[in-house]
Amino acid sequence: MTKEGTIQLTTPLKINGEDYTELTHDIGKITIEDLAEIERERNEMLGPKAGTIFRVAQNDNLMHTLLGMHAIIKCNPKIDINDLKRVEGYDLCQMAMVGLRFFSRPAIQESNDSEKPQEDTQDNSTVLSQSSTENPLSN
Repeated sequence: MTKEGTIQLTTPLKINGEDYTELTHDIGKITIEDLAEIERERNEMLGPKAGTIFRVAQNDNLMHTLLGMHAIIKCNPKIDINDLKRVEGYDLCQMAMVGLRFFSRPAIQESNDSEKPQEDTQDNSTVLSQSSTENPLSN
């Protein structure tokens, strides 16, 4: 899973007279200041009920979407959050998926040495056997 990438928009987005058909992003550039701004934007969008909604960051679709938008802005400084708020449908879903990656552990590079096993496996051939007539709970 990479930190950066490109979203292919299903519907072009017109920003400052230019049609965008793809948007680059990089969640690796998100800072603590961005998270604070995202939290502020999220609470503003939810209004008075923002403080009453129980949430877990990994399950907060609005936060994921805003994280995705900020990751796009990091790579495209000419784009404003209000431009991205006009995105609809599957393109909006793609932005949320970018933000969701922020909470995922980066992929571990694979070893180039395929001759070595990656981990020791336990020998399952020595399993303790018990007579089928014995009941371990009856004593």
